[in-house]
Amino acid sequence: PVSVPFHDTSFIKFISRFKTEEDCLEYLYNLKFSEGFECSKCNNNTSYKGVKPFTQVCRNCRHVESATSNTLFNGVKFGLVKAFM
Repeated sequence: PVSVPFHDTSFIKFISRFKTEEDCLEYLYNLKFSEGFECSKCNNNTSYKGVKPFTQVCRNCRHVESATSNTLFNGVKFGLVKAFM
């Protein structure tokens, strides 16, 4: 289960929760795919885990969806830890 709101979280708790890129990717992955998968290319809803960590691959068109694809964090030029701040 993913906890979305951070309004009652102190800065210290926040930075201790998101210490590494992997922490951030895991959070985004669980949030993004918590209600299932939907391919952004063909709208198929079946997938399997990708070779790279925190990715899903569409069973229909083989499009790879990462935890950051189609999110605010897609293509950031600096690390996710910094972006989360």
